[in-house]
Amino acid sequence: MGAQTAIQGNLGERRYDLDWVRICAFMLLILYHVGMYYVTWDWHVKSPHASTTVEPLMMLTSPWRLSLLFLVSGVATAYLYERQGTRGFLGQRSVRLLVPLLFGMAVIVPPQSYLEVVEKLSYAGTYADFLKLYFTAYHGFCRGSDCLALPTWNHLWFVPYLWVYTVVLYAVIRLVPTSINWLRRVADSKLGGLGIVVWPLAFLAIARIALIAAYPPNHALAGDWYNHATYGMTFLLGFALAGTRAPWVAIEGSRWGRDASVRQKTEAVRADEGLIDVHPAIDEDSIAQAAAGVDQQGSDTAGGAFVDGISFDAADLGDVDEFIGIERRARTRHQGSPSQMMRLEYSKCQFTSTTAGSVRASLRSW
Repeated sequence: MGAQTAIQGNLGERRYDLDWVRICAFMLLILYHVGMYYVTWDWHVKSPHASTTVEPLMMLTSPWRLSLLFLVSGVATAYLYERQGTRGFLGQRSVRLLVPLLFGMAVIVPPQSYLEVVEKLSYAGTYADFLKLYFTAYHGFCRGSDCLALPTWNHLWFVPYLWVYTVVLYAVIRLVPTSINWLRRVADSKLGGLGIVVWPLAFLAIARIALIAAYPPNHALAGDWYNHATYGMTFLLGFALAGTRAPWVAIEGSRWGRDASVRQKTEAVRADEGLIDVHPAIDEDSIAQAAAGVDQQGSDTAGGAFVDGISFDAADLGDVDEFIGIERRARTRHQGSPSQMMRLEYSKCQFTSTTAGSVRASLRSW
């Protein structure tokens, strides 16, 4: 197995866990926008009963809900690019993003903007009159220096930002094709363990300190440098994480309720000799004794005893099938007696599984 395969080993299979993350994030987004009608913060329209009651709950989600969506979008973009390559990728991505954006700006957003100018500026025209102003880019709806630029994307600003980040990423990939593997190698080496938390938090903190005062969020795309630093890099992080292993293992190990052995396990696909090295779950003394038994008896019976003597951790690693497939291919490259091959393979490969019986059966089939 080459280095590229090791880096991109997770691509090609749908990530249903991230589908649920995206669903939950959009549910929070909907609830957040409903809440904006009832809080005291400025928004397009406000309830006459607005209060500070739900503001603390809404502030809990503000620092991360949009970043989470851009992160998942970055992963989804990586999977789409993996399936399509350079041909048709940008065109299909543009259709998926720009067509809904244009529809939203033409159909969904105008009523919002109409109600906003009615409430804030006491606009007396009909909705049909407003639509004429909306589609002719009227800029006369102002409160002091704060003017409503028409047409507008309002809460759909996420979509054009995502499209621009996709275009920039695509251009970089076309200019420097090796940038994908380089990016994922860096992510795999730096974002394992605590790195998956420390490095992103450090970057976000620096961006906030350096940019938010000079470039406060405006959601207008142009000049919105703090948001670009935050959401653009989060999108890039998601794209990079799609082809890594160590960060996902660190995330999985941090889930609530996970066994300590699961939190400590790591996967590292080794390019040399095409073997998977999974951190210890087999007692080393048992391995040595079993290997010695193979030498002394030199028979398949000893090999079976060796397999039966292996003890398995209770955690499910999930890559046993891949391990078995790789080992079958790797065996043909080694020369020597059966006992030597047994010692070589079993001393280098350690793994965990809840399905110990099926693994033993698979090993016996070799």
